[in-house]
Amino acid sequence: MRKYTPRGMPLRFLANAPVMVKERVLDLVRIDPAAPFDYDILFRPSSTDEQVVGLDFSKNGIRGQHFFLNYNESRAYRERKIRDRVKWENLPEEVQNSLLQYLKEE
Repeated sequence: MRKYTPRGMPLRFLANAPVMVKERVLDLVRIDPAAPFDYDILFRPSSTDEQVVGLDFSKNGIRGQHFFLNYNESRAYRERKIRDRVKWENLPEEVQNSLLQYLKEE
């Protein structure tokens, strides 16, 4: 049985991002309208993961809760939110710092 590997977002969205972010982040999505968080970050699954893990962030860099999507759910979510993708350089600095801190802790 072939394992599904989600395709990452285009590299232009990750220009100037640290290597750690380029390796681990699958998608950066703005939530519009924002309530109570402003951004969803989806992480690349490892070869043993059964789901895609996401994490919410507010524009102030406050972390929300993890959420888990099956592969088919994550694919549908990403297709729906394709126009809401955010470039790394357009993320607020607080969100960038909070995401980097999270990745270092993992």
